[in-house]
Amino acid sequence: MDPIRVHVIDDHALFRRGILEILSKWPEVRSAGESETVDTFLDSPMNQAVDLLLLDLSMGEGLNLDRLPEIRARLPELRVIALTMHNKPVLVKKTVNAGVQGYVVKQSPPEVLRAAVRRVSEGGRYLDPELSESLYQLILDPSRDDASGYAALTPREQEIFRLLAEGLSAELISRKLFISKKTAENHRFRIMQKLGLTSIAELVSYADELGVI
Repeated sequence: MDPIRVHVIDDHALFRRGILEILSKWPEVRSAGESETVDTFLDSPMNQAVDLLLLDLSMGEGLNLDRLPEIRARLPELRVIALTMHNKPVLVKKTVNAGVQGYVVKQSPPEVLRAAVRRVSEGGRYLDPELSESLYQLILDPSRDDASGYAALTPREQEIFRLLAEGLSAELISRKLFISKKTAENHRFRIMQKLGLTSIAELVSYADELGVI
């Protein structure tokens, strides 16, 4: 059996090297390099020699969820495992729905990652055992999909939602977005009303559950 060619994408060099060091100890795996960004990986002709991609979800100021369709379109045979610090069920569900075959949190021991690499390389799917029960409950009960409320917000409301969750006041938001303080306050009121929230503390908690902050 040919070794599984694995490539790592993460914006932290020490973490990439650590993962590659772990992979080097597994005889069934062969390192197929590392990249700091998705663009670097996609622009390299070497991406054709990769069987499985370990992809960090959080890089820079955003999530790599939006890049998954592009990765799937350009490399349809490539298997992908999300390797991330995020363990919120809603984000896990969104990531799985976006097309990854595996999901492993960075806090897990190497044995979990090894099991994921084996399962996914064989054509299966793998979910970190730490997440299985919570995600199972979320899939079983669609009404628990808390992301639906956030998705119903307009793009502008989502932007202000994230700023509120980061602790910005209406005054600071108005300056950042070049809108009046009154407009920022009106947006805040509508966001809270749409989401059924009664305080900024509830909004921050909700944002944390979504993995937005």
